[in-house]
Amino acid sequence: ADMFWNHDDAEQLYDSIEEFLNDEICNGSPLEVGDTRTIQRAARLSNIEIRITSIHEEECEADYEIIDEAKDTK
Repeated sequence: ADMFWNHDDAEQLYDSIEEFLNDEICNGSPLEVGDTRTIQRAARLSNIEIRITSIHEEECEADYEIIDEAKDTK
């Protein structure tokens, strides 16, 4: 999965550049043809495998432990 952030507002995560542009336009940010924006991209990290150690259904949370940080679980 791709992840993008506005360089000027790194709190907001976007799934695509199109989603970023849609948010800029719909929220009234001044955007004109020829403008440029710096977009941060996430580097792909290797997959990890986790084991669930407990489930807290009322809080919709779970505890886990990392089994293998380098294992590719595709």
